Amino acid sequence: MEYCFNAGKFKLYIAKENCVIFFALSGVRCPSTARPARGEYAARPEEPYGNESIALVKSALQQRDVQVRKRNSKPKMLTLNP
Repeated sequence: MEYCFNAGKFKLYIAKENCVIFFALSGVRCPSTARPARGEYAARPEEPYGNESIALVKSALQQRDVQVRKRNSKPKMLTLNP
């Protein structure tokens, strides 16, 4: 796993295919971390356990080899795996 955007969305490097994919867990709602104000968007406070959830996922998965199984996908569409 290359990068963890939040506790349910990841950037994965597939060495065998020499490509990077963005992977999101479907059916999972993760609390968000605090976000600073940017442009016209107002700042958002952290949801309860937001920082703890991303810290747990990063400690367990970041910079580790993971195994992902793709069930199905549609051409030129976003694939969400359950």
